[in-house]
Amino acid sequence: MIPSIDVIENDQAVQIVADLPGFNEEDVHVDINNRIFTLYGEKKEEKEESRNNYYIAERSTGCFRRTFQLPAAIDENRIEAILKDGVLKVILPKSPESERQKKKIKIRKE
Repeated sequence: MIPSIDVIENDQAVQIVADLPGFNEEDVHVDINNRIFTLYGEKKEEKEESRNNYYIAERSTGCFRRTFQLPAAIDENRIEAILKDGVLKVILPKSPESERQKKKIKIRKE
């Protein structure tokens, strides 16, 4: 299982949006270390059903790990992660120093 992920960057933040249908917040882990963003999830499900003349027992497991190098310095104290209706949205605000590191390079014509 590999979830669909969108990475969106603007001047203020980097947003990571992942489709995680059926996952709960305790099934998903988000880590950042040296501008490396890691999204990890593991889901275990057991289902048992018994009726008059049959019995069903099903087990399923799945896990994934996605890792990205972040394009800018992130303010780690203001990161938000929200899981709603099977969609995880992680908002990674850029730090003020990331704006200072930006330098426009002039292109000259020869």
